[in-house]
Amino acid sequence: MELNPIFTSHMVLQANKPIRIFGKGKGHISASIEGLFGELNHEEDSDFCLELPPMDYGGPYLMTIRMDEKTVVLEDVCLGDVFFLSGQSNIQFVTAEDPYSKDHLFDEPLARVYALLRPECLGNPAVSTDVSWTPCTKGNANSWSAIGYFLALELVKKHGRAVGMIAGYQGASVVESWLPKDVANLPEFYLPVSRKSVDHIHVPFFWNEPGYLYDFTFRKITPYSMHSVIWYQGESDATVDEDKIYPQELARMIDIWRKDLKDHKLPFIIIQIADYDARPDDGWKNM
Repeated sequence: MELNPIFTSHMVLQANKPIRIFGKGKGHISASIEGLFGELNHEEDSDFCLELPPMDYGGPYLMTIRMDEKTVVLEDVCLGDVFFLSGQSNIQFVTAEDPYSKDHLFDEPLARVYALLRPECLGNPAVSTDVSWTPCTKGNANSWSAIGYFLALELVKKHGRAVGMIAGYQGASVVESWLPKDVANLPEFYLPVSRKSVDHIHVPFFWNEPGYLYDFTFRKITPYSMHSVIWYQGESDATVDEDKIYPQELARMIDIWRKDLKDHKLPFIIIQIADYDARPDDGWKNM
């Protein structure tokens, strides 16, 4: 049995929602944290999910997970608020790219990030594929999403509890890629290439194939409990024709993500793109 890679020391679990521990394989799994205990016999060699009841804010704790003869002990586990940061380049924009941020980088051990590999980094030997939860320090804060960094610091300052940011975004991505392939290819969402933005399939952004980022990024963290999704995307779907179907595509995506995350009321915080009247021939100003 193999745990999903998101389960590492320093992780933030969502407080007051079910704690789901998941991975792949066949056998017996048990988990305990601060007096809570759960176990599961999984008889098929497939995805498994062990669910523990909700816990209140707190920590740090130890979590012990046993899978047949293998024992994993995770340290410094906190119950806090978890946000999934997703979309394209505006939410991918890191503090190192922002002149303001260089004077506002701090050590904050209660702010933590789990940064999923971006497709554009595949094959780059300088980019590690070994991801884990990482507490914020002045030394690593320059690689955080600027939106995620300042939100995390503000929430820690306001509430005094852990905040976890799951970073799962890809610059120049289109909404079809964040939908399951079969849904993105439905007739109501079909547009010929000539009526799409240049960021679509006819340019060499392989991650913009329908369903690609849904599988490569989003599905890697389901069904992890979280507080909210923060969504900042739309620049790559900004022709007039795309604007007509984008609200329906986004609504379908939200429904599917809520179902996959087993949270039918999961909040989505949508950052809208500002009006841009200098481009009246496209759908940008309506996004």
